[in-house]
Parts: sequence; structure tokens; C-alpha cells
Amino acid sequence: MLDQLTIASTRNLEKHYRQGIRKWKVLKEKKRTAHEDWYWYTLRYHEIEEAHFGQQRLRQFDRNIQQLAKSYDRYYYLHRLSTACAMLDRETIFQGKYDIHLSPSWFTYLEEQSFFQDPLIEIYYKMWKMLHEPNKEEHFENFMQQLRDTRLETDHIVMRGLYMAGINYTLRKLRQRDQTYRQKALDLYLEAISRKVLLDKGELSPWAFGNVVKLALQLKKYDWVKSFIKEKSTILPDAFREDALNYNLAEVNYITKQFRVAQEHLLQVSFSDLNYYLGARILLAKIYYELEDIEPLLSLISAFTIFLKRNKQISPNIKSSCLNFCEVLFQLVRKNKKRLTVLEKELKEMQLLAERDWLLQQYEQVRR
Repeated sequence: MLDQLTIASTRNLEKHYRQGIRKWKVLKEKKRTAHEDWYWYTLRYHEIEEAHFGQQRLRQFDRNIQQLAKSYDRYYYLHRLSTACAMLDRETIFQGKYDIHLSPSWFTYLEEQSFFQDPLIEIYYKMWKMLHEPNKEEHFENFMQQLRDTRLETDHIVMRGLYMAGINYTLRKLRQRDQTYRQKALDLYLEAISRKVLLDKGELSPWAFGNVVKLALQLKKYDWVKSFIKEKSTILPDAFREDALNYNLAEVNYITKQFRVAQEHLLQVSFSDLNYYLGARILLAKIYYELEDIEPLLSLISAFTIFLKRNKQISPNIKSSCLNFCEVLFQLVRKNKKRLTVLEKELKEMQLLAERDWLLQQYEQVRR
């Protein structure tokens, strides 16, 4: 539509130009979503209007140029903030440091302008503060309060990104062993599911589903999580539904010490995804250990170790984490006194280790 508007303007087709302006305004009113693309479309519209005004050679006050300036500001600040947030987020995942180059005065100006009365820019600003100063809990609370309170008309993708920023923040805090964020993480997941932010074409990701189950189990919400699994498994993708259902039921039954029932559910997992295979091997190893089925456990550790070393599809970090789990569990089974004396320090300092807390619990029992 904007291309047609440009053509009508350059060819002096005033009637068609005015019709195009009316159509644009109707379309913009229908799509009043805070989507980043619309900031660009709005900017282009005001650029076209300004160019058209210049062609008319009218000697009068032009209000559109003010709107053009505001559009430039909104477009620039929104994209600069969202890009800076993405850079900070990547720094938490990958090794390395970005040169973001945003000075304190840059943010001061943004605050003085009241974020151009734009709620999406304000939310990205609060996301920046949350990511930039992660140890200041008030930034996280302010970000989430803004997200919950603001009647932000935005599209699914933008809202999903905002919620995931909050969820990932809580998960990073949990990895830093700040247990106060466990309930916050669960609440955020449930809120995002309730608002259908985490749904894609009406379907819930099996990984988000599994994360909710894990968080609920860690919070000992056993009856609640059974209801959640029964209710939400119906909206899982068909290709993953059975595996996700059985794997997570195995987790619940393991935690509630229904070990044989957990094994039965694991036997029904067809491993539609590599993550299910890895998780199921670790869970089965834990079950064998708890039941003191030593021979099956040693056989599993051996086969799993070979699989991990040979498989090239597994990321290096996950592979190391699983291999370290196998090695530590093997040492716990052996109960070699000399090896056990140094194992505690390794358990606490080992950078990549699956099921660290569980292994520490088993170590304490072996050392008694």
C-alpha cells in the first residue's frame, strides 16, 4: 500500500493519493498492534507525506514533519533497545562481550522524553535494566509489573519474546542457586500459557510443558502437577504428545518413589527427540540406583557413556554434563574410599554436571 501511495504522489495523482491515505488510516486503526514492523511502516508513511508536501510547494505550516520526527525517534529507540537487550541476552549464553555503546546520557534522554509515550519502548527499557543489572531484583519486578499492568496491544511474537525474557531471567537465577526464583519461574510459565503466549497455533511446546512439570515437582506440588499433565497434555503437538506424557509421568512417579511405575512409563517413551532419550537414560539410571539394581545400572552407564562419546549430534556442553553424571555415579557405586575423599569437591566445582543436587544427596548417604 505504501508503494502505491508513493507512486500516486510522484505522478501527481492527487485523487488516488488521498484515497490511499484514507485506506492507510483505516488499515492502521485495524492493526493497532505494537509490532516492530509497524514502527517502520509508520515512519515510511510520514516520509511519504513529507515528500508529498514538498512537491505541493505550499507555503504553510506543516504538522506532518513533527510526526515524522517522532516516528524516527520511536523507530530508532525501539530497535536500538531491543537489539541491545538481545546482545545482553546472548552474552549470558555464549562466551564473549559485545560493544553495546549506550551511554548513561542516552538513557537519561529517553527517560526525560517519557519513552515518547510508547509502552513498548518503556518495556524494552525496563528489560534492558533487568539484563544489564541482573543482581538488582527490583529491575526484574519492575519489568514484570510493566508487562502485566500495561494494556499493550502487540502481536504474539513480541509478547512471547517479552515473557521469555522474564522466564529466562528466573531460570538463570535458579542456575545460580537462588531458590527464591523457583515459584516465580513457575508463575511466569503458567501466566504465559494462560495468556496463550507460549502456544503456537494452539499447541504448547513439549519443552515448556516439561519445564513446568520440573518446577512444580521441585516445589512439591505433586497433586497439582498430575492435574496439569492430564489437562495440558491435550494441547501438546501430536508428534510429541505420547512421549511427553509418559516421560513426565515417569518424572512424577520417580519423585513420589513409585519407581516401578516410573519404569513402566519410560518403557513407553519412543524417544521422538534426542532430549527425551538423554533424560530417560539419566532417569532410568537414578531408578536403578535407588532400587540398588547394580548390574543393570552398570550396564546402562557403560552403554550410555559409549553412546554419548560416539554421538555427534549432542552439543559439547550437554555431552560433558551427561558424561560427568555417568562418571560420578560410577564412583558412587564403586565406593572407593580414596576416590570418595576428593569426589565431594569435584561435585561442587564441576562446571558441567547433570543432576548435581541429586548426586550430592547420594554422596552424603554413601559417606555416612
